[in-house]
Amino acid sequence: MDDKINVVYAVNDLYAHAAAASIYSVWFNTKHKELCRFYVLYLNLLKQNYLKFMELSEQYNIKIQMIEVNSDKIEELYEVDYFKLEMYLRIFIGDLFPAEKKALYLDCDTIVKKDIKELYDTDLGQNVLGAVYDIPNVFRCKELEKIGIDPQKYFNSGVLLINLNLFRGEMSQKILSLIKNNRSFRCPDQDALNLCCKDAVKSLDLRWNLQWGHYLDKLKYIKGNDLIEYQKALNNCYIIHYTSNNKPWNSFYGAKLSCYFFQYASCTPFWEDVVYSLFNTYLSNANVTELMDEKFSSGQTGFRIIMKFAKKWFGYKVSSLKINLKL
Repeated sequence: MDDKINVVYAVNDLYAHAAAASIYSVWFNTKHKELCRFYVLYLNLLKQNYLKFMELSEQYNIKIQMIEVNSDKIEELYEVDYFKLEMYLRIFIGDLFPAEKKALYLDCDTIVKKDIKELYDTDLGQNVLGAVYDIPNVFRCKELEKIGIDPQKYFNSGVLLINLNLFRGEMSQKILSLIKNNRSFRCPDQDALNLCCKDAVKSLDLRWNLQWGHYLDKLKYIKGNDLIEYQKALNNCYIIHYTSNNKPWNSFYGAKLSCYFFQYASCTPFWEDVVYSLFNTYLSNANVTELMDEKFSSGQTGFRIIMKFAKKWFGYKVSSLKINLKL
């Protein structure tokens, strides 16, 4: 058993508000809060976002340490689609924390609903990682097989319980070398982690990394026993992982699961940023945009008034959620 819980995030400005909500959700649902140590890794971060993390720390007495990582470490690596360079920072966790034996890495777009100590106390034995195996996607199976990965044993890297003694040094260098020499990976960090650690992974319960991408797809790509297991996990999930391009803060999908993000985000200094993002999403609707253009041009409505209304409306909705979810 560890006497503290090391939780690590890799953050950029686009996901700072999400990371803050995730941190608060971990802290809120952990019984022994004094054990939690949060580490926010970043390459570049706006001063205003840095200060908001500090405000979050002071507001709730959450132990948060901000760690700027030298970008030279990843200069030879590459981005794919919406996966930015920060995705590689998880690979350096072992070397960044040479005195620690274990760490839990969480993607920013996660919300934790369970006492994280239960996951953290999982005995990894001689395994390098603890992770949740992904549900095979027919569109990805052939790609994975081509690069030497069994689709049935492909794990998602958004929730990783890491045996740092085995992960640091040689293993992390092996992963980085593989990425540098192969630019065809669709999910570079995740694919490389799977290839290098495939024989040393402890399978975790699906509830510790429930990907909402399947939920948004209405489960149409899940079959047989996988469907049964996903439905069970959906009804009692421990960590919600907002995979896919659609997130709670940039879409109006998945209300059943997105409400948890708003529940915790509303308690952080980033809440206004979340409201602003949603408001922009609302305005992206063509009909609404035309209406607002008309209002602005006629001088009937000011942006400050609209934002004030939007904040009150979302505040009311979240207050209702807090009552229903007993925050």
